[in-house]
Amino acid sequence: MRNRILAGFLLALAGLAGCKNQAEMPYFGKYEGGYMVESTTNRLIPAAARWNLKGYLQLLATRDKFNLHLEGEQETVDIRGTWHLDQGMMRFWVTENKFDDLGGASTRNPNRTFTPAAAIRAAIGKEFTLGVGQASGRVELHGALLVLGESTGHLQFGKDPTGH
Repeated sequence: MRNRILAGFLLALAGLAGCKNQAEMPYFGKYEGGYMVESTTNRLIPAAARWNLKGYLQLLATRDKFNLHLEGEQETVDIRGTWHLDQGMMRFWVTENKFDDLGGASTRNPNRTFTPAAAIRAAIGKEFTLGVGQASGRVELHGALLVLGESTGHLQFGKDPTGH
């Protein structure tokens, strides 16, 4: 009898922990993508794809937190904060951002791309918005055009419906 009461209590507790806005439920999980560059003003490295910052965006159910991780040729960015879904748009508020320039200016290779931390903070360091859509059975998150240093592009992430 005692085990049944404990099991019932645990099930009720699990149900309460899962009480989230039903509209947000399918969006939890890990999205692959990053900052996709459309153009650059850098004359030494004119190939836009080299300026991409690849990574992932995790949408967590716990207190509506998110983790954004981006990597370029000479920099790594980790941004954390909270998010909210509102009428087909996801709004993100940044509470923490960390940048690693992989050795600093003295070790930076001029033949490789580099986006300064100040440019990233100016564009997405406080808050940003992504539109929600679906394409080919995948959930897609897509942002407006941003300027990060010498590049212009947008944030874009996607995941399949099973979350893989």
